[in-house]
Order: sequence, then C-alpha cells, then structure tokens
Amino acid sequence: MLDQLWSALYGTFFEQGKSDPNIQLVRVICNGAQYWKGAGKFVTLFKVAKASISRETEQLGTSHSVKL
Repeated sequence: MLDQLWSALYGTFFEQGKSDPNIQLVRVICNGAQYWKGAGKFVTLFKVAKASISRETEQLGTSHSVKL
C-alpha cells in the first residue's frame, strides 16, 4: 500500500525513505462529519472575552452534521 501512496516529496520528511520506521499508514472509514461555522477567529475571541466578563452566553456559531 505504501508503494502506491508514496511520493518523492515525502522523502523530505522521512530520511530513510519508505523504509523509515516512523512511517505509519492509517485507514479511516467515515460515516459522517460535523463542522463548526463561525464568524472568524477575532470575532470569536472577542465574544469569548465579552462572555467571560459579562457572564452572559454568546452565540459563537452554528454546528452542522453531514452524512457521508
């Protein structure tokens, strides 16, 4: 499997090439995913800081699920 996935670029990160003992392949089979949609880092940081001071709940974004 590694032979099929290997690219010469990976040699930059693995000194011993494909025989490097630090290479590991992980197979993941997904049934779904969940993602967060927010206003951005600075807006979220501001809202978190504001909520910490005011002790009020802030809406930071929305969460969505996707079935694959």
